[in-house]
Amino acid sequence: MAKIIIDIGHDLHDPGAVANNTTEHNEARAIVFAAAEKLQKIGAPFVIVPENLNLQNKIFWTNANATQNDFLISVHLNAAANFEASGTSVYFCDGENGAQSFAQTLAEKFSEILKIPNRGARGDTTTRHGRLGIIRDTAPHAFLVEMGFLTNFGDLQAARNFGGMALACAILKFFSFQNPFLPREAAWAFTDVDFQNWAFDLIMEAKNKGILGGFSDGSFRPKKSISRAEILAIFRKMNLV
Repeated sequence: MAKIIIDIGHDLHDPGAVANNTTEHNEARAIVFAAAEKLQKIGAPFVIVPENLNLQNKIFWTNANATQNDFLISVHLNAAANFEASGTSVYFCDGENGAQSFAQTLAEKFSEILKIPNRGARGDTTTRHGRLGIIRDTAPHAFLVEMGFLTNFGDLQAARNFGGMALACAILKFFSFQNPFLPREAAWAFTDVDFQNWAFDLIMEAKNKGILGGFSDGSFRPKKSISRAEILAIFRKMNLV
């Protein structure tokens, strides 16, 4: 089964951007651990890159603990001299087929939940200044998210309030039919149901117990009506008839 490698932007010795009495690393760390708590509840396969590693050692660690069938997402916050700069963006490894469209899917999800502008999907480059080693030099399919601007207090509040939810919901996309890098038979997350749905835990429990499944397009369609015959089929699976 494919797993997610979650990287907390920068490290214990490199705080990244500093603004609004906080650091990029501290805010990214809070977001990652809030998402991890949600992912643990449903048994999603993920690991967090150790925080004490610098960029080069993060790359070494990732390549030693992941394969080309896995996925990596590196969590950051942006910074700008203009305090009004706002929005989320997702970087992908330019030249990898399917990466741009999937990065855009992730960017849309982050923007939707954080309620800040979508700055879109952006490819890195092979040149020194635009090259992102954490996504270009690691074995998994890798993406880097800038979850708003640390220098914009509104973005910072959005990241604090909704960042964990946004990251957890985005990670579900890695395990759904919407991920072009995941074989269809390996997808297990529904495309239209995530942690924002009040019945998410119940839906996943019913799925895992084989009581309810999804449709061929990977959706669950939680508001779809069911027939009396379908109810009986559900009862049969629950050993009630």
